[in-house]
This record gives sequence, structure tokens and C-alpha cells, in this order.
Amino acid sequence: MARDGPVRRGRPDVRPGRPHAWGAGGAVMQNVHAAFAAPNTAVVELPPDPGPLHTEIWGDSLRFHDGTLAPPDTPGLGVTLSERVKETYPFVPGAEEFSSVPGKMMRS
Repeated sequence: MARDGPVRRGRPDVRPGRPHAWGAGGAVMQNVHAAFAAPNTAVVELPPDPGPLHTEIWGDSLRFHDGTLAPPDTPGLGVTLSERVKETYPFVPGAEEFSSVPGKMMRS
């Protein structure tokens, strides 16, 4: 999502923002929404190799149009937390962002 020109609107005092949209599916969509709400977003960093814990939660909400990240148009964060997703990827007490869990295996 490269929007330096139109977003900055000719204001040299506004530095382009580059949100770090990392985490599981819901966290990514939260940061994507924040990026579109910020007037100075130039680039949004997304997980380079999203696993099913990402894609099954964000579904069709994370879309690209002509190589550019498209603004979400689904209600809320645009995530789906179905019973099947909750059963497949149960909460693991003590797990944190950089731990391997089903659907999000960490690689070194």
C-alpha cells in the first residue's frame, strides 16, 4: 500500500507511517484498520508467509486490488471466529506471539 503523495497531501511536516501489522489473523486486521485510519500511512507490513491461523480468521477481508492493499469493507475488524476455528486452534495458556501453536508454526 504505497500512498505517500495523496495521504500526505503536500505536508512536508508529516512523515509517512509504516505500521507493523503482525500477529495472528485478528491482530493483522486490527493493524490494517489502524493503517487505513491514519492519514500518513505509506506502507503496511504484513506476514510474509501467513498460516491458517491468519487466513482462516481474516478470510476474504484482507484483499489486494492491482497490487495494493484494499481497505476492508466487512463489518468490524472483518474477522470470523467460528466454532470450527476455535476447536482447530484452541487457546494455549502461556503461549505468546512468538510461540508455535497449531496453525502458526514458527521457523528459524
